Parts: sequence; structure tokens; C-alpha cells
Amino acid sequence: TVVAGVPPDYFAADGQHWGNPLYDWGRMAATGYKWWADRARRDLARVDLIRLDHFRGFRQAWHIPASEKTAVKGKWVDGPGAAFFDRLR
Repeated sequence: TVVAGVPPDYFAADGQHWGNPLYDWGRMAATGYKWWADRARRDLARVDLIRLDHFRGFRQAWHIPASEKTAVKGKWVDGPGAAFFDRLR
């Protein structure tokens, strides 16, 4: 129903409509972020450090109705914030 992007700004009057799906943070929180914790455990068995890009998206993400062609009608929606990182720690 919604896809990711960024809002309009000085450089892009229509924003950026990336079109990729967004995580269902409410559902993930209900499982104690199990999918993420399992993934982090598995990755840390192979590497010493995990880099999480686009850190902003863990605080808030720009949700655009999937039917829209631009990012103009999107809105900021809260992500998991500190609760997510507390669980991973």
C-alpha cells in the first residue's frame, strides 16, 4: 500500500519515489525484532562489524501511497527508533 522515497526539497520538487517496500515495524516489534536479531547473529558469526546504512529510516521513513507517481503526497512515519537498537544490543 505504501512505498519508500524522500520528500520534495530544493533539489527535487517532486521528491524521490524509490518504489521499494517498507518494513512492517509494528509486526516486527511484536516478535521482539526476531528476524533482525536472527539475521544479526548469523552475520556476526561471519564478520566483525555490521554497517546499517540509511540510519534515518530507523527513526522515520517517508511513506508514499503506492499508487502515486511522485513522492509529493508522502508522509513521515515513525520507525522503531531506540527500541530496535536496544533489542539488538
